[in-house]
Amino acid sequence: MILPTFLICGAHKAGTTALYKFLDQHPEVLMSDPKETDFFGTHYDGGWEWFASHFQGYDGEDAVGEASSMTMALEEAPRRIAERLPDVKLIFLLRSPIERAYSHYYYHLYTGKAATSASFEEVVRDPNSAFRREIIRLGRYDRQIPRFGEHFRRDQMKIVLQE
Repeated sequence: MILPTFLICGAHKAGTTALYKFLDQHPEVLMSDPKETDFFGTHYDGGWEWFASHFQGYDGEDAVGEASSMTMALEEAPRRIAERLPDVKLIFLLRSPIERAYSHYYYHLYTGKAATSASFEEVVRDPNSAFRREIIRLGRYDRQIPRFGEHFRRDQMKIVLQE
């Protein structure tokens, strides 16, 4: 069973798609098909065989990767990853939380995932907005990355800041 040697864990709207596409072009890297399996969240009940089915193109590549932008924000992800992939390398792409939130807001408007007539400023100032809570929660890197530090060595984790 082929499983990843590295995971691009997020953050959401911080460049995971671009990094996935760049790495997918490298002849010694196999990336999952599709990019976001969301295995450590929504599809975890599918089992490890299901996850491994996304790496069927393996032909001896040096590195095997997967990129799901929400992995970093999932509370259960570090434990789930560590149970089966204790030596995996983890890549965290971070973007200014404010710029990330703004991009998240416009992405959801553009794709129709959020139907609102409220401006970005109105959404983030509304304490009753579930959309606001989600936007802010995904930018709380200070709560997300330490959970991974409880299960993985520092030399397994790479933080890349988007500038």
